[in-house]
Amino acid sequence: MLDLLLKQPVFRTLVSQKPKPSYTRLFIQTLSPPVARMSMKTIAVLNESELADGQMKEVAFGEGKVLVARLGEKVVSTSAYCTHYGAPLAKGVLTADGRITCPWHGACFNACTGDIEDAPALFGIHSFQTSVEDGQICVTADPKYTKKDDNLVRQPGFAAADFNKEESSGVVIVGGGSGAMHAIESLRDNGYKDSITVLSKEDYPPIDRTKLSKSLATQVSKVQLHSAEELRDKYGVDLRTGVTVTSVNTASMTVQAQPQGGSEETIPYTNLILAPGSFPRRLPIPNVNLSNVYTLRFLEDSQKIDAACQKDLRVVIIGTSFISMELATTIAKRGMKSVDMVGMENTPFEMIMGKEVGEGLRTENKVVALASMGRDPIMSKSSELMRLGIMPTAQEIKDGADVLQVDVSSVQALQRIAALKQ
Repeated sequence: MLDLLLKQPVFRTLVSQKPKPSYTRLFIQTLSPPVARMSMKTIAVLNESELADGQMKEVAFGEGKVLVARLGEKVVSTSAYCTHYGAPLAKGVLTADGRITCPWHGACFNACTGDIEDAPALFGIHSFQTSVEDGQICVTADPKYTKKDDNLVRQPGFAAADFNKEESSGVVIVGGGSGAMHAIESLRDNGYKDSITVLSKEDYPPIDRTKLSKSLATQVSKVQLHSAEELRDKYGVDLRTGVTVTSVNTASMTVQAQPQGGSEETIPYTNLILAPGSFPRRLPIPNVNLSNVYTLRFLEDSQKIDAACQKDLRVVIIGTSFISMELATTIAKRGMKSVDMVGMENTPFEMIMGKEVGEGLRTENKVVALASMGRDPIMSKSSELMRLGIMPTAQEIKDGADVLQVDVSSVQALQRIAALKQ
């Protein structure tokens, strides 16, 4: 697929056959396929004088919207909405080096190419040709790519038919979360064609964990990023769920994996990516393991909390940050007697957003936030939810030439994954 793209005059790529480590994805200046050129339109969307350096604006493009931004002497344009939950990117942040940050969950995109550069979004945004003519900023785009509900996601530029069907050790990814999914997307986007095997301890495909606190989702189909069938057919991924990795032998370049109810397997690799995720912290206090005390990290946790949090209960949530507040808002809508939040601050988000914002959030959501972590009556409440942050699953793992331990949501990690293509 990469060779086909390079032959098309409408595409201008910024990577060679061996992409430079500074690029994380295939950079394509114009993303509309040649067959769609007849539907392209060029519209003057804004006076050049109305866009200052370092500024971005959402402007009309026919019935749709586009985002225009100025980076020094350069003016660029992209889709106007984040591919995660559709947030208006104009309300986010544009950095001096050309990175657009979503205002809702912090997903980042390259303003010049539309490439995804940070989680939680999985897909890039569309990038449009932009020029300045007679003092007007002109954008050339297919109108269907400018509408929020149509073609929001920029489809990846690869096809399963191009993958190597011969058996090979290829890349093995330990972990089945969003980090693994970002690694898969980056590998395929950068032209990696050999096998990819994912070893996941969880019993389901990679999920969007942000939906757990937002809605207490209980079904895999409601939170999965891709189905197992899509990972196999579209991405050429061998997804193995319910598998625990017990050891890694860097000398023989093999992984020992223990399936649930099965015999231990030895799995070879050419390159190994360690993305095992993390686990919730628990308070080091008595009674923390009682049956009505929960943590929230996995789908099973969400299912337990959903079943427990019915009407007329008193709930205590330890923690006053984003996930805790989302969870408190979700639970408060269920007719609880009370929802108490225990944190180190006087109001939620006090250190991040200030006392006034935190107080407003607490009042509007009818959540009582306590100021001290040292109160004893917690255990007398009907249900306690613990949200104390997370700890990495892998504390110390060798980082060698053939083992890559990464937080795959970072640009640096994606650059290293891109370099695996040889």
